[in-house]
Amino acid sequence: MPFEGQPIHLTAAQRHDLVEIARSPALAARFVQRAKILLLLADGVSARTVATQLDVSRPTIAKWRQRFLEGGVDGLTSHYRGSTPWKLTGRVRARVLAAARRPPPDGTTHWSCRRLAADLGVSKDLVQRVRREADLRPHPPVRHVASTDPDFETRAPHIIGLYLDPPRHAAVFCLDKKTAVQAFDRRDPVLLLSPDRIERHGLGYERHGTLSLCAALSVQTGEVEGKTPARPRRQDFVGFLGEVAVTCAPDQEIHVVLDNLSAQRTKTVATFLDEHPNVTLHFVPTYSSWLHQVELWFSKVPRDVLSRSIFTSRADLARKLRRYIQARAKQAQPFRWKYDNPVRRMDNVRSGAATANRNDRDGMSEPLPIRTERVPVIRTRLGQLYQSDCLDVLPEIETDSVDVVFADPPFNVGKEYGARVSDNQSIPEYLQWCRRWLRECARTLRPGGSFFVYNLPKWSVSVGCFLEQLGLTFRHWIAIEQAGSRPIQGRLYPAHYALLYYSKGRPKTFRRLRTPIEKCRHCSGEIKDYGGHRSAMHAGGVSLKDIWTDIPPVRHSKFKPSSRHANSLSAKLLERVVEMSSEPGDIVADPFGGSGSTYAVCEQRKRRWIGTEIATVDPIIERLQGTVENHPNTDVVDEP
Repeated sequence: MPFEGQPIHLTAAQRHDLVEIARSPALAARFVQRAKILLLLADGVSARTVATQLDVSRPTIAKWRQRFLEGGVDGLTSHYRGSTPWKLTGRVRARVLAAARRPPPDGTTHWSCRRLAADLGVSKDLVQRVRREADLRPHPPVRHVASTDPDFETRAPHIIGLYLDPPRHAAVFCLDKKTAVQAFDRRDPVLLLSPDRIERHGLGYERHGTLSLCAALSVQTGEVEGKTPARPRRQDFVGFLGEVAVTCAPDQEIHVVLDNLSAQRTKTVATFLDEHPNVTLHFVPTYSSWLHQVELWFSKVPRDVLSRSIFTSRADLARKLRRYIQARAKQAQPFRWKYDNPVRRMDNVRSGAATANRNDRDGMSEPLPIRTERVPVIRTRLGQLYQSDCLDVLPEIETDSVDVVFADPPFNVGKEYGARVSDNQSIPEYLQWCRRWLRECARTLRPGGSFFVYNLPKWSVSVGCFLEQLGLTFRHWIAIEQAGSRPIQGRLYPAHYALLYYSKGRPKTFRRLRTPIEKCRHCSGEIKDYGGHRSAMHAGGVSLKDIWTDIPPVRHSKFKPSSRHANSLSAKLLERVVEMSSEPGDIVADPFGGSGSTYAVCEQRKRRWIGTEIATVDPIIERLQGTVENHPNTDVVDEP
């Protein structure tokens, strides 16, 4: 039995510290337990009673009694004798990345995290960290099929345009057939799902024949017209095409997307098209079934009907397939077609048929993700501005469609922005208003998108808490130096604005920016020597910090529109935000237009944009016309 010793004696300061630790709800439970052990021993409680009361062993009591006698309250800290931690240097990171991209020598196809760590003699946590930072994922391969169609670049945009923006008053169908659908019957009984047992199927089966499944998916409604012929025949295809045409009005324009089967290019099909001039066939490129929307519906049929059902005959299979089609028609919804960053892959994503009915878009390269009957007051090739309350326009922007949101709301300090803007609300009213537009902006932001909010530090605390509640990820609190402010009685001198930087999950785009080495404006010499390491620094300058002291205030008339009386944001700030968080072709939304700095920067940097402004838009028009000068920006993008 360990020696218990005499009761320990505490000074007033030691007792105070131990009581604080024992009552703390935030410290780790092990520290709280150790403090309680010492307090009970100091009160003369025996070790046996302490062990029973706190549910600890006698050796534990003796250990922490001795630690306290040797080191006082500081002795309660745990001492772990571990191996010397690896320091993640550039050399170690290069070794890990180089080894991870080489195949293992044992014949396996890729490294596991632990095998790579053992081979390099480092910890698995270090390997995981390096791979995560480099976005190196060896386990999930992505498979693809390269199209050999020489007309792919012209035919694919034609099909995508029918999905994204079909011709007015026209019907668009995706039609295809699935052949050799087998009617399987199980030889062994099915053990149904029950508590503690998953559903079980025997491996043996009997096949009662096959049939074909023809389906025509309506792109606009998601409804499916289906037919189950016994075998794939050309006349069945033409008959099904006629059944689809009958579901539409006699003179309605009908567009049908098909694959490249020979059965769809026969003389019978040509005769049908001559008899139905309102029907137009569109063929997807070869080896490009991913462009065929009906394939999405076909992929659901095995999961929902075929894989776990029992079919006693071919007629039973046909009956269950028709029942499935009829049941899904009652709750049909269109597939939401997404085509991320199409400007990287194609110059035009609109179909020729759809272009004829959209001459009012003024040359915009792609429709913006907003469904509204409002007429924009400003429309350019890249963006649109609506003169309306942002709370009326934001709900009409599609969910998960915007890459960057930048918001510079009124600060609620009593400034004059116009008759329709109230900048003098009570604190609860202002915060409730902020929650409304923040929630809508977060909804429109796509996964991996960036969210910037420019405001006073006073409001940024509440804004940040609400963004956390919405599930966004904190990135930075950027302090922007505020030049020329006035001191406030009884407070510290206000010297910065807050620019909150959040993202929806891991940022899809984060481009490192560098600022030039700071030089003296009189002698042009460098102000800092950087600890003697100047020669080893990057040629582009120093990495951008989260304190920006080089953003000038916009007070001179040449840097802001003549019709704008209130101060404007410097275009240098917006250029930095846009370049850091987006790439050309991405969509930027700014719900508070102000003087239009965001929109002008987007036009210069080839970003698409959506904007709203409740007050006058004359300053925005003046800025977009290029009559306002911008502060020089010397930032450099550090391309990998």
